[in-house]
Amino acid sequence: MITFSIDDVKIFMNALFKQETFDKFEVRGVEISSFTKFNISGNLNTVNSEKNEPKRNYCTWEQLRPYVLNIIKGNEKPSYIKIIFSLSVEESLNLHSNASALFLNMHFANDTITFTTGTAQKEFVLDKSLDYVWEDYIKKFFNANGFVST
Repeated sequence: MITFSIDDVKIFMNALFKQETFDKFEVRGVEISSFTKFNISGNLNTVNSEKNEPKRNYCTWEQLRPYVLNIIKGNEKPSYIKIIFSLSVEESLNLHSNASALFLNMHFANDTITFTTGTAQKEFVLDKSLDYVWEDYIKKFFNANGFVST
């Protein structure tokens, strides 16, 4: 697990809410505190009628982004935002064969954005290679999108 902060909050928030930068990520949940507290579950309600199985369990940021943006629009910025992103199961397995889930947790509070990474394994092993692969992926993703972090 790594933890890092974003240096330029304004540039990052613009990319998060007005660009497609995070659209491919699934969203496990969103929590926003403004004039009231909003909680959004990322669980999808749709079912693939052909196989009677969910195509995927969570919505993407592309699907949720307009709703979240609508909540935070206004005269006062939210005091707190938490978003739990993850890669799809397929993408997780493409990165590492023991990946059950790969998480990227975003917290915004006190004009600071902090990220932490997390992993879930299919089978318990003491090997940290899954963590290292995910951390490397996130570092490359942030560098490729011009986000400076400390």
